[in-house]
Amino acid sequence: MLALGIKWPSYFGDTSKLGVSIATFTFHLVHGILLLLCAWVALDPPVAPRVHAPGLPFLTLYYLTALNLGYLIGYFLLLFGPQTAAQRRAHPFVRFAGLAVTGLVCLICLFLPVALIYKNLPQIRVTNGPAFKDFSSLLAQHLRPRKLWC
Repeated sequence: MLALGIKWPSYFGDTSKLGVSIATFTFHLVHGILLLLCAWVALDPPVAPRVHAPGLPFLTLYYLTALNLGYLIGYFLLLFGPQTAAQRRAHPFVRFAGLAVTGLVCLICLFLPVALIYKNLPQIRVTNGPAFKDFSSLLAQHLRPRKLWC
C-alpha cells in the first residue's frame, strides 16, 4: 500500500495522450480492486487467515486493512468528488462516471458498517451478556463471610 500512496506520474514512460489515459485508468482500476478487496477482508470472509491459522496475531493485518480502506475511500472521493471547472467542461460520460464512482464509494461507506453490525452483533451480545455476572454470583454464594478488621 505504500507504493500506491506515492503520487506516480501517469506519463511515466509514455508521453502519448492515449498512453497517459490508459495508465491513469489502470491506476484507478487497481485502486478500485483494492478498495473492494479491503471491504471484503473487513467482513471476515471464510478464507481469511484468522480462520485457517487460529491463535496467530493477525489483528495487525485487520488494522492495516482498515487504514487502507480509509485511504482508498478518501482517494476516490478526492478524485471523483465535487467537480472543478475543468471537469464540468468534460464529456457527459466522464461526468456520469465520476458521479457513479462517488455514489458507489458512498454506498460502500453506508453498507460496510451495517454489514459489520449485522454480522458481529450476535457475538457481541454473547460476549457482553449476563454469563460472567451469573457465574461470579454463583461462585460468591459458597464463600464464607469474612470479618474485616478495622
